[in-house]
Amino acid sequence: MGKNLKGKELGKGLYQRKDGRYEARIFVRGTGKTFSIYGTNLQHLKKERNAYLANVSPGIAGYDPRISVSKWYEKWMLIYVVHSVKATTLSNYVNGFERVREYIGYMRLIEVRPTHILDMIKGLEEEGYARTTVIQSLSVVRQLFKKAYGGKMIPIDPVADIKLPKEEPGEIPDEKIMQEQEDEKCLSIYDTHRFLESCKNTRYYELFFILLHTGLRIGEALALEWCDLDFKHEKLRVYKTLNRVTKYYDSKGNELPERYSTIQITTPKKSASNRKVPLTDAVIAAFMSWKEKQDCDKEKLGKNWGKTNILLKKYPGLIFTTSSGRSYLPSSAQTECRRIVGIVNKHEIALAKKENRDPNLMDVHPHIFRHTFVTRCIQSGMDAATVKKIAGHSDEKMTNYYTHIEEEHIDDEYELYIQKYGTET
Repeated sequence: MGKNLKGKELGKGLYQRKDGRYEARIFVRGTGKTFSIYGTNLQHLKKERNAYLANVSPGIAGYDPRISVSKWYEKWMLIYVVHSVKATTLSNYVNGFERVREYIGYMRLIEVRPTHILDMIKGLEEEGYARTTVIQSLSVVRQLFKKAYGGKMIPIDPVADIKLPKEEPGEIPDEKIMQEQEDEKCLSIYDTHRFLESCKNTRYYELFFILLHTGLRIGEALALEWCDLDFKHEKLRVYKTLNRVTKYYDSKGNELPERYSTIQITTPKKSASNRKVPLTDAVIAAFMSWKEKQDCDKEKLGKNWGKTNILLKKYPGLIFTTSSGRSYLPSSAQTECRRIVGIVNKHEIALAKKENRDPNLMDVHPHIFRHTFVTRCIQSGMDAATVKKIAGHSDEKMTNYYTHIEEEHIDDEYELYIQKYGTET
């Protein structure tokens, strides 16, 4: 019988980790494999586990319950698509998924929820894609998860009830899902402080600090070169993004005999993402601090630094690199966020136990810094049109979607109202 951190029994296969998250271990019939799902809410986790046990079986040959969306996409393409559609149609499938890979590709298949799909849709709209293009990508994702659900690989189909509004693509039809998504899309000032303090002495502290104070997408930040920074005029230029893709065709459009995965830097397809972002003194200091780390790496390894990074040939001034000179990836940033959150939550659990209260657990991923930045800009009094330009949004509806006014801010603003008008009769 598993126990929580206070020693209370939770039931068979249920545990509470030191970072505060609950773990449910699941044995997959017919595979001999055991895997775990995690969550901060024990009751929700139990429901997910029960749904999985009731509805899921290894319906696909070679099925691994830990499979990522990207890996399932590749398997799905090979089994159901490649040999049944024309080459031109196949290209549409590939392009449709590549547009959404950075949003859900790194996630485990069973972890994807409707909120993630909605965030994916909003991300595509934010990038300025036409409605027909968004529909095309959503169609690919819909088929992907429908087949997984039909094959009993996942307990629910997260895309089944997702529908794009007929006239207002900037709106989300399901208010409940919208609220769930909003709750997890902005860091409070307190949680921001907790996170930054916990990662202050880690290698990628500067990256997270810069994301928080520029609103850059993680792919945009990781594609930055030193020549993109203008410290004199206190601005940086955004015009490219970094991601990992699977190659199906060569440069001439011929289908490859074997697919392979590679890292690439591309320019945005829509003009809204091309922009200049103001830099504060603190952000400039963070960039300079990072440069010292990178210079130290180069000095230590000499000619061996970056030797295996093919991107450096075309982009020699890449800013965010590993100690050996490889490109730092969005998936790595996601993993680092989870690691740091584990440290934060572990400390919070210990403190809550000492103070005899429930712990205030948090969850952080790279995209949440962008939402937080936009929210802080609006709360500071900056007009939406200006924030739209800085964030690279296609329209102000997108800026409004990214804005999550905090309760503390509402209270402060209302207090100002009381001071100015509260005594009127």
